Amino acid sequence: MNPYLFMSLKQPTGLFLVYSSSAGSGKTYTLVKHYLKLTIKNPDNYRNVLAITFTKKASAEMKERVIKSLYILSKEETYIFSEKEISSKRNYQDFLSEETGLTQEQIRINADILLKNILHGYGEFSITTIDSFIHRVIRSFSFDLYLPFNFEIETDYKAIIQQAVQLLLNRIGQDREITNILIDYIQNKVDDQESWKISDKLQADAKELEKEMSAKIVESLDKLNIENFLDIIRKARTEVNKFEAPLKNMGEKALALIKGQGLSDQDFYQGKKGIYGLFLNASLGNGLEIDTEGSYILKSLNEGKWTSSKTKGPVFESVMQISHDLLQIGRDIIAYLEDRGKEIRFIQLSLKRMYSVALLNELKKCIEEIKEQNGIIAIADFNKIISDIILEQPVPFIFERTAGRFNHVLIDEFQDTSVLQWENLMALVENSLSQNNFSMVVGDAKQAIYRFRGGESRQLMEIDKPRPGQDNPNVLDRLRILSQHLKRESLTVNYRSDKVIVDFNNKFFSHFFKSETNRLGRTYQDVIQQPKSDKDEGYVEIRMIGGDGNSKQKESRDQLLENVFQTVQSCIDQGFKYEDIAILVRSNKIGSQVARFFLENETQVPVVSPDSISLGYDPKVNFLFEFLKVLVNSQDFPAHISVLNYIALIFNDLNGEVEKLIHQIGDMLNPDEGQYANPKGVSVLFWDWMKLKFEVSIGSILSLPLFELAESLVRTFKLGKTPDPFLIGFLDAVNEFVSGKYGGISEFVEWWDIHRFEKSVVLPEGFNAVNIMTIHKSKGLQFPIVILLSDGLDIKKSTSQNIWIENPDEIPSLPYSLVGFGKVLNKTKHDDEFNEELLNVTEDLWNLIYVSFTRPENQLYVFAHPVNSEDKKSDIKTKPSLDLFLDDYLTKANLKANDSKLYSFGNKHVLMQIGKEEVEEKSGQMFDEMLSEDWSRRLKVNIPGIEDINMNEYERMEGTLVHQLFSKCYTHEDIQKYVVDPLKELAQKNNDFTHVSLLADNISGMLASGVLGRFYSAGLVSYNEIDLLSDSGEIYRPDRIVYLDEFIWVVELKTGNPNADHIQQVNKYR
Repeated sequence: MNPYLFMSLKQPTGLFLVYSSSAGSGKTYTLVKHYLKLTIKNPDNYRNVLAITFTKKASAEMKERVIKSLYILSKEETYIFSEKEISSKRNYQDFLSEETGLTQEQIRINADILLKNILHGYGEFSITTIDSFIHRVIRSFSFDLYLPFNFEIETDYKAIIQQAVQLLLNRIGQDREITNILIDYIQNKVDDQESWKISDKLQADAKELEKEMSAKIVESLDKLNIENFLDIIRKARTEVNKFEAPLKNMGEKALALIKGQGLSDQDFYQGKKGIYGLFLNASLGNGLEIDTEGSYILKSLNEGKWTSSKTKGPVFESVMQISHDLLQIGRDIIAYLEDRGKEIRFIQLSLKRMYSVALLNELKKCIEEIKEQNGIIAIADFNKIISDIILEQPVPFIFERTAGRFNHVLIDEFQDTSVLQWENLMALVENSLSQNNFSMVVGDAKQAIYRFRGGESRQLMEIDKPRPGQDNPNVLDRLRILSQHLKRESLTVNYRSDKVIVDFNNKFFSHFFKSETNRLGRTYQDVIQQPKSDKDEGYVEIRMIGGDGNSKQKESRDQLLENVFQTVQSCIDQGFKYEDIAILVRSNKIGSQVARFFLENETQVPVVSPDSISLGYDPKVNFLFEFLKVLVNSQDFPAHISVLNYIALIFNDLNGEVEKLIHQIGDMLNPDEGQYANPKGVSVLFWDWMKLKFEVSIGSILSLPLFELAESLVRTFKLGKTPDPFLIGFLDAVNEFVSGKYGGISEFVEWWDIHRFEKSVVLPEGFNAVNIMTIHKSKGLQFPIVILLSDGLDIKKSTSQNIWIENPDEIPSLPYSLVGFGKVLNKTKHDDEFNEELLNVTEDLWNLIYVSFTRPENQLYVFAHPVNSEDKKSDIKTKPSLDLFLDDYLTKANLKANDSKLYSFGNKHVLMQIGKEEVEEKSGQMFDEMLSEDWSRRLKVNIPGIEDINMNEYERMEGTLVHQLFSKCYTHEDIQKYVVDPLKELAQKNNDFTHVSLLADNISGMLASGVLGRFYSAGLVSYNEIDLLSDSGEIYRPDRIVYLDEFIWVVELKTGNPNADHIQQVNKYR
């Protein structure tokens, strides 16, 4: 008997409780009360409970709730509580009394003990994120897992990908196979009229490796090498060419008949859209672009509709004279396409991404090489490392030793759990249930919006069922145990939103899903919620923006943003604060447009958006970034100009000097006719000016460590006159980079160019501003007012996604083929995979809408666009969008809009400010400017000065002293200041120091003659006393390195008599 079928023969015990928790239904409260139930009877049990969440914020919130609830429960009844706290205490007491049999006094005493136990043993208070828990397991058993003992965690997978791409490109010219396939890859992109920037394309392709499913598939492709892939590509192209040849012949034959009669496309029905287009595309080999089911073509072939109504006389006769032959050719083309068209379409789709698939394998090897060399593990690898062990062992040893003390497992936000994460946690839950202990999960399939991270809604709905193709015996055994103990419950009361909002959502979503029986219908079978109150409070407004729906261009955009602004003002007039309002958008790009409208149109509305808090958009931060680019590349002339433009802005152009300097640079780069460009002179001119105005030299700056360099620039250009969170955020990012040991200035410039828009200012709690955020960012949050924009809430973006097809018959030597999700795939024999993915992206869209509609507490505003007549004809299941959903619902519900195309439900209420908690201003010291100081000026090092040296000491340490003095020098002025003047002063103080005086004169003479001076000219890129690593591994430290006249000059300074050793030392640098 199949052991899995045996699951249904036993009555579930209910020890494994699965809560379906719709939005606002008290998910965290439910988790907390079950945590208390498991620990209140025996206060030492908190060590045996593991609660897993998916974000640090959720983990911190649950910990806070547990501690606060214990604090309230531990107090006597005479203690003064707020009404909300009294209600919460009674709810907890009633639940705990019923579940544990404890009296209220016993609960109070045990709560006090439990609270003290947790606070005194906080390290064993195991409410954590899944990544933190898995990391703890891996760290404890690095030896057993064959990992470096001191491995570092890399959270920036993008940086690893960038390094891997560069490593792969470095093999061009060294590895023949890699070189050949990369050349073919570039040519393929050019042929497809795509960007040929190979580095960007490879980084985009490598994102597939971040996906759990893709990573597993790429592993299965390991057996294929580059030559295998090139062979598969050649054979696939041969098949396409063989297919196109007969097609071209038929098309050319038809066009020859048409040309022989002196006819053109305009003489045929619908021109190139009709039968003529069929022949034209066939002659060009574009038969796969032909819509064989197109009504225009079929009207000619099936109904004899060959000409337009305007075609008459001799032209009509000419068409009809060849129509019989054209009919036969047309039918032959259609039959040929139907016979092999599906196969060839799929081969062509596969060829578009075949190079990417081949190079994914190589990129994966590069990534593994980088991780091994640097002793790092990407956080994305955690679950894969554990999974490899768990799938092979009935009782995984790492959990047996690490997590054996956990008798109970509570999992939050289960719908966001990836397949690998659940397979790992399943072993823990099984261990708990096997000992007859309680475990639970809480989730909502309707809020599964992280499919791109491996989350699946079906995982919650089918939590005890194996995935398609899952045949691992250990997993099947665990699922059997889960099924024996499974009990499902639903949380149906919405404690977040007012009644009008809950009622609107109930009607809107049930309109589409009440009769659906597919997976999407099962996801939304529990969508109906009960409101927290019978009071008809709350407000919903749907406004259609734009004309007849045929245009969503600038006029519609301006109208939309103006209406959003007016809505915000209306909410403020009702008594709400700016921080009560959230504007939700589909993408950061749309959010940026909204934020810029508020910021650029002087609306006086404070906003917090990805742009407004991103370090990458701050002008001061960008100035520092451009300055660093100048330091890295003296030929980066746009960076030079950007730096000067910003200096002109903050220093009011220094009497027009900056403008003149910019013109001089322009003349150097773009001289008048008859003159030569002087790009090298730009750097000299730039640094001479910097030295003159700000006492900044390239040598002195480059001698500083990266963080000190950034701080030095802030001080030099007086950027920190007032405390600036963006500058502080940038310096924090520099410190993060330095602490991560990623490299120097050039590496930081590359790193920052990738990550600058991801780094944001951390705003304090209670910051009174309108929140502009993506729907994904809003998950888990709630706001009194939500304004939703429908732009982008469709599946158009999903058509650029990739899907894997397993064991395609069309390419038998390829285990998996990567193809784009689009209508062309639907015209292959893989239409089942297309329909499955269409269902997935439609579910993603619906879940985004559900999350959006369930964020508001009091008012929901939706700004949508009217649906044009063409879209109204579309099948709502094949071209889903929020605009189309709203139109369908409002039309079929027979709801009428007012003259402003506005639909409203409920009533707005002026908010009563009485009783609203105000955030108290916290007193504390405020600084008038950023605190930054050059530490080297305050540090006193007790080293004898030159003035303290006597003759005997000088003779002994002359060489060392001269080297020490020259180490400070980068220009002529530096040598005069730090070398010549101090030596002359020393000679004057000591009459017997004549040798010193001569040395000073010699240095001055060498400086004037150019023998020495040419290597200390202002504006040169130079380094003093830096280490050089030779090919043999030896380290040298020359006195000075200078970039001059397209050469790298090594300067060694020697005193005393010439010595053969000096020549030998210099020769080592050749």
